[in-house]
Amino acid sequence: KEKDIDFVIVHKIDRLARNLEDHVAIKAILTKAGTALVSVVENIEDSASGKLVEGIHAIVAEFYSANLAAEVTKGMNEKAKEGGWPSKAPLGYKNIRQEIVGAKRGIAKVAVDPETATYVKEVFNLYVTGNYSLEDIRDFLYDKGVSNRRGGNGRMAQSSVNKMLMNPFYTGVINYKGIEYPGQHKPLITRELFDKVQQMIRARDTAGERTR
Repeated sequence: KEKDIDFVIVHKIDRLARNLEDHVAIKAILTKAGTALVSVVENIEDSASGKLVEGIHAIVAEFYSANLAAEVTKGMNEKAKEGGWPSKAPLGYKNIRQEIVGAKRGIAKVAVDPETATYVKEVFNLYVTGNYSLEDIRDFLYDKGVSNRRGGNGRMAQSSVNKMLMNPFYTGVINYKGIEYPGQHKPLITRELFDKVQQMIRARDTAGERTR
């Protein structure tokens, strides 16, 4: 605002922005303020050819960013198809690394968490009776020492409890982007129990929840 900044120094052009549109917008603001953009690694001259080189660097940065995102998505899709879970394990399970000869970090897998798996099984059995609301389930888990997994010691959000009850992962399958794949993990509940819980959830969505 004061227009008293002479230079903005970045390590590389791709540290300034991840796409060409943002780069152009930022560069326009700097130019209007009379501020020069300096890259430590790339030699950018204040000339027509220098602006061309700078634009090329910005385009390459956008390409690498988009390509990296595509490769990450591809890797997660492949992991799901192979029965692996591509993110943080849900309640009742834990992320582990299985040591493999020749592999530096081992293979990421999901294993049953003996501390919480029993509570998850009980949650499904309680809810299917129709005598427990989402709030009751949340209080049950809190009494067992299961709190908000996003941080803090408070109770889980009812939406998190609902999400857990609707997660087919507990039946031994991977649901990734609407497609189910056989999982490599051990199921905690039967598909029959899971389907009954889904019927109960749909019924309550229509009639509203009741407390016991």
